Amino acid sequence: MPQVASSFVFLLATILAWSFSVNAQPYDYPLATAPTTWTNSPSLPHTVSYYSDGSTVRSLVLRLNPGGYGPSFAAGFYCLSPCKIFFFSVFIVGANSGGGIVFNPPAQVTWSANRARPVSENATLQLTSHSGLTLRDNDGSLVWSTDVANRSVAGINVTETGNLVLFDINNSSIWQSFDHPTDTLVLGQELVQGMRLTANNNPTNWTESRLYLTLLANGLYALVYSNPPQTYFQHAISANNRGNKSAYVEFMNGSVVLVSNSPENIFTMPAAVSVQFMRLEWDGHLRLYDSIQSSWKAVADLLNIYPDNCSYPTQFGNKSSLGNCYPVSEVFSLENNQPEVSHYNSSAYLKVQLVPPAPPLVSSRKGKTSLGVILGSALGGTVVLLSVIILFIMWLRRQRDEQEEDTIGQLPGMPTRFTFKELKVATENFARKLGEGGFGIVFEGYTGDDRIAVKRLDNIRHGKKDFLAEVETIGSVHHINLVRLIGFCADKVNRLLVYEYMCNGSLDKWIYCSEERAPLDWPTRYKIITDIAKGLCYLHEECRQKILHLDIKPANILLDEKFNAKISDFGLSKLIDRDKSEVMVGMQGTPGYLAPEWQTAIITEKVDVYSFGVVVMEILCGRRNLDYSLTEENMHLIKLMEEKSKSNQLLDLIDKNLADIQIYEVEIMNVLKLAMWCLQWDSGKRPSMLAVTKVLERTMEVETSLDYNFVYSVPMNTNSAGQVDQSAPLLASVLSGPR
Repeated sequence: MPQVASSFVFLLATILAWSFSVNAQPYDYPLATAPTTWTNSPSLPHTVSYYSDGSTVRSLVLRLNPGGYGPSFAAGFYCLSPCKIFFFSVFIVGANSGGGIVFNPPAQVTWSANRARPVSENATLQLTSHSGLTLRDNDGSLVWSTDVANRSVAGINVTETGNLVLFDINNSSIWQSFDHPTDTLVLGQELVQGMRLTANNNPTNWTESRLYLTLLANGLYALVYSNPPQTYFQHAISANNRGNKSAYVEFMNGSVVLVSNSPENIFTMPAAVSVQFMRLEWDGHLRLYDSIQSSWKAVADLLNIYPDNCSYPTQFGNKSSLGNCYPVSEVFSLENNQPEVSHYNSSAYLKVQLVPPAPPLVSSRKGKTSLGVILGSALGGTVVLLSVIILFIMWLRRQRDEQEEDTIGQLPGMPTRFTFKELKVATENFARKLGEGGFGIVFEGYTGDDRIAVKRLDNIRHGKKDFLAEVETIGSVHHINLVRLIGFCADKVNRLLVYEYMCNGSLDKWIYCSEERAPLDWPTRYKIITDIAKGLCYLHEECRQKILHLDIKPANILLDEKFNAKISDFGLSKLIDRDKSEVMVGMQGTPGYLAPEWQTAIITEKVDVYSFGVVVMEILCGRRNLDYSLTEENMHLIKLMEEKSKSNQLLDLIDKNLADIQIYEVEIMNVLKLAMWCLQWDSGKRPSMLAVTKVLERTMEVETSLDYNFVYSVPMNTNSAGQVDQSAPLLASVLSGPR
């Protein structure tokens, strides 16, 4: 009996010891196997919604810190306060040894799948063997996927370094988040050529801004996205490492190193206290963060290259933290300002405060008092005289304008002139809005039984004489592929244009895959492309003076009831005499459609040819040239075309909604090559619109010796310290970035 008792005690002690050993092990959940489906809701088991910044995390997989507790990497749903929208993300959270997430410090996102399109409550994340990860919103719409076709996925794993990995049955990586960085790098992560960090728009708007950091063949650049990109930081790669395609930047403990033929230190920074990450932030800074005493602290600013915060790209005006940053005069010189924001026929006033003199001191020296009275009287008299002169000049100017109003009348060759009151009645007090553009709003109206489109201009750029000269020019050109100008109004400050009504609206509403409309078939698309070419050919070749449109885009192409295309909106157009080949113009137009030579401000009609090429690509592909809702590698259509042309996969670009592609494949590819001819970086290698028209009419062949490099990065001059050379100021509109 004593033996039985002693055996029982030994067995009980063994069980208790084993139980204690198990409970002492860190409990985390770093893996998930396929198939698994998670629904984004508060019922998820690892939800923390008590962070001090109001954010919430719903962890799906978590890998504890090697020390068993502290800052650890997890992946799941994350939302900012007030938690109306969610992002599937990798984030750093504080965790205890039991795998529980602690409330301090707040989670930090290091990667996100769906910055451009957040999801709502009850969105689903599916892990399947054939698709990998697929994120759908609560209405079932596809938001994001890992796109691992023809690969069999066994599960997902979040690593100790914060890399979210899809692996197969052999535990080999199929896809990893480190290959698709967003705005953040973590320790051990690499940035190879072709990858970029793109900053958020602001701390609460996570859509991508224009600011990004990337490794090019000749250096590490921080850039403002434009055409071409503008540099605000550069670290040139040494000659020994330049051109090495295997070069990459690695975030190491204490430094950022270029790894190539020979390692090259780019940044030196404090060693990690706990877990570090670096983030390119909305204000242009690349900040290094470390977890110190249960809080996240910025321990270094790696792009600290300017003497003050106001020198960074997005710090102008009230967008800075204190609202006290304003651009220096050189950046906002009239030479660089956008002409459409300059108002005409208006007066400018400079308000100067006259500080009243201090009360006279009681003094027995009356001579000084008399001198003060004399100087004050003289100053007051001067101010009064200047005021009278200014008022007289203003009166003369108003009299002259009124005389012009009376004498202009109905000049020969001018379209019908309407009064503002007549157009107000015709549009029923501007009640039915058809659309809105960069220079005004378009309203539907009637003159008698005729339906018209009335464009009410704002942001007026010219005086009355210039406006009437433009009207006379536009009214004198007549072509079936130009929207007909019926009349105008120049009534005091009111400027309106009256056009023929186009019942099918603008082209952009038909080519960007709208569910409300059936996709255009190929013969219709071909006809539209030909119509646009003929309209531009007429403007460039057949008018008394060359007319440069300067804003060719789908929104400015209107369609009638038979889908005949007509060019509209000549608000930016310029005239060039036949004996001149070029004109100097400040940058204007629409991003995504601007030719490279706009950067020099010396342009020819070939800028319209380039814009035409972009429009043709959009018609062929059924998407915008710049689409920020797409993934980084697919965002820029022209860049994508360059990549596809080099891999002989151009047909992959064609709109999948286009029926009978096989039937028209030869013709479609010919038009695509025509677009590539129009998109040549060197304007001298682009065709004239006459040549384009001949190609479309099948009387001429497309040029075969094309340059397939369509996108160039032309950084601004920088000095040895990586600072931007201020002799080449950026445009204010480019520097400010989207808001």
